[in-house]
Amino acid sequence: MSEAQQRIHIDLSADDRCFHLNIVKICVSKLCYHLFCRQDIAKNFIVKENISLILTIMINKLKHARQVSIQFIQAVKLYDSNSILFITVLNLLLTDYQDISLSIELLKEICQTNFVTAQADNADAKKMITFIIDMVKFDPHTIRTHIDQIIDLFTVEKNNLRKCGKTVNPIVALDKLITSTKKSTSENKK
Repeated sequence: MSEAQQRIHIDLSADDRCFHLNIVKICVSKLCYHLFCRQDIAKNFIVKENISLILTIMINKLKHARQVSIQFIQAVKLYDSNSILFITVLNLLLTDYQDISLSIELLKEICQTNFVTAQADNADAKKMITFIIDMVKFDPHTIRTHIDQIIDLFTVEKNNLRKCGKTVNPIVALDKLITSTKKSTSENKK
């Protein structure tokens, strides 16, 4: 268990601890992946606090990367307040499993639901921007393919950076990162 899960676990009574572990085990069961998509489950405190643990067990222990990626895409709207937890799990999916299809679906989901101009100051949006930039290291082609879809996201972030007095242009920085990643990849192939 992670440190956060251990703290929660210690504060619970013996019955609650048993219930807590059972919920985690149930969610890890392959037959229960659909539970992530139910709003009542998404609102459950124990599930919210343990979502990264549940997904990590699915990926590491049970090797269910494909099922996890599908359920993540379906449930992302319910768990957007836990985006930093999902980013950790998604990084694991991308680095350990090279799950390119997940990155494509994630970008579509990001563009369709999570980033509107009204949410420009949303901390979760900033975390997801960082994730997208990190994702370039693993799959520059996917980002290049979907750059038109995420250009508005980076434009919003550029405006936020200007407000903070920084002059960084995330679109230019991303393009440079993609170009340098392409060069290093082609040099490694030689």
